[in-house]
Amino acid sequence: MGNILCSDEFMKFFSAVKENVLDTDKMIKIISCAIEPAAKEVFIGKLEISLNSSSSMFSPAETFGTKQIYLSSKGFEDFPQTESCRTSEDSMLVSKAYPEKGYQWDASQREAVSFLSEIIFLFIVRSRLMGMAEKAAMIDSLTGISNSRGLMRFGAEMEKEKKLNKYAAAYMNIKNFKYINKTVGERQGDVILKKYAAALSGFIDRDEIVARIGGDNFMVIVRKDRIRKFIEFVERIPVDAYTKGESRNYELEARIGVLENIGENYTIGDIMNCTSVAYNQTRVPGSRNCIYFSDDMLEKSLREKSVSLYFSQALKNHEFVVYYQPKVSLVDNSLCGCEALVRWIRTGKIVPPMEFIPVLEREGSVCRLDFYMLDCVCRDIRDWLDRGITPVRTSVNFSKTHLHNEKLANDILAVLNKYGVDSKYIEVELTESSGYENYPALSDFVKKMNSSGVMTSIDDFGTGYSSINLLKDLNVNVIKLDKSFLDEKSVESRANTVLIKNIVNMVNELDMLPITEGVETIQQAKFLKRIDCKMAQGFLFDRPLPHDEFEKKLVSGRTYNNVEL
Repeated sequence: MGNILCSDEFMKFFSAVKENVLDTDKMIKIISCAIEPAAKEVFIGKLEISLNSSSSMFSPAETFGTKQIYLSSKGFEDFPQTESCRTSEDSMLVSKAYPEKGYQWDASQREAVSFLSEIIFLFIVRSRLMGMAEKAAMIDSLTGISNSRGLMRFGAEMEKEKKLNKYAAAYMNIKNFKYINKTVGERQGDVILKKYAAALSGFIDRDEIVARIGGDNFMVIVRKDRIRKFIEFVERIPVDAYTKGESRNYELEARIGVLENIGENYTIGDIMNCTSVAYNQTRVPGSRNCIYFSDDMLEKSLREKSVSLYFSQALKNHEFVVYYQPKVSLVDNSLCGCEALVRWIRTGKIVPPMEFIPVLEREGSVCRLDFYMLDCVCRDIRDWLDRGITPVRTSVNFSKTHLHNEKLANDILAVLNKYGVDSKYIEVELTESSGYENYPALSDFVKKMNSSGVMTSIDDFGTGYSSINLLKDLNVNVIKLDKSFLDEKSVESRANTVLIKNIVNMVNELDMLPITEGVETIQQAKFLKRIDCKMAQGFLFDRPLPHDEFEKKLVSGRTYNNVEL
């Protein structure tokens, strides 16, 4: 047999079938085309192969009838030599080799035929396993549907065939899944994800795809004429799970970002980006569960990404500057305080705060900005004191994100100590909703500030749902009423007038200082003075002023004589 296996014909066969082929049928065709020289070498008249395999997550059950891979023109004897091979993934391969017509193999030739069958088995199994490995890399191991790599492969194929513009896409996240997972436990949480994925998969046609991107995030690409039906389908998907030994049904809802019109030149990367941009809009408070992508969203997303990209460098370059908006006593029209407001001066232009503050809030970077502002304010106060200019108390805004920092109070006091600034010159301003999610932390922080002599205030009072509780439970020093109380329609409303009058009265009775922001008219200021609101802030008195202009106010303009109350 050694001479036969070392022959040129066998070597040619081996060389021809070494190609990395991931498809079983294609591999058999390659073997069929290459085997003739080797078959003639051992006088094979006919050679047949059959395969029977069980299904798995990465490969469907595959059975093909007997496939003839070689037939000699000389015919064959009808007494085959049968070989079989069972693989580790429980597939069964069977070969039947028939001698050439009028020929009978000797022992050496039978051994060569057997070895040739084993070589064929090896390459078929290798091809099948490589295909399964390739597929496994594109299948989510938990749910059995495609993963992001499988999605990219599908998209690339559709893109190559110029078919993507016939489809629509949606990016989804299961609402409140973290809560559900915590309630039922991770194991049952995984069961829920599997059932949810199975439901999505049941909707998908053969020329469409659903993929799990990670966690409880999914993405689908469906034909354009079916996207609306899909959105209706995923509005609520019922899934049951066991918790504490009892079956419980969950109506799963999803936040969905949809790209309905895919451009001709879109790549799968573009599609994923657009759907995720639309999805992010669903996370904005008050938004709908399903939002369709539009070009202006992408422009907004790019602006937000530029904020993230340039923020750290902008902070180092001191592109963020402090503007001071005066607070005025309604008793004598005197300058009694101010609020430090951030302005971003980039390439000579002012970037509106609403274009970067919400982005930094979401990322948590706003904490760095808040302390940067406090540092700037304390530095200015120190400079004014050193030059004999008496400052006024300055309120500095701090995001609710800080409440996760147990050392927040100490960190603030450290900045004051750094510049030797008396605590009476600083007021920490928090929005009403800041403590709603973490009230104990807010309460503890206010107590620490009070004990250190730093005043605290609640901004936007009246916009949330916890106003009365805040008045009752938090020992803050200042309550700033939201400007919505002074809207034209609100001022004309008797109900609103009664409401704001009683809020101001309660604040005064609790020995807190009431202030109203957004005051723009004499009528508003007179109304506030009449109901005993102590302070006001707004364009009626002054817009936010850059450092040098505000300093002039401190030096010689501490009374607003131009406003007669």
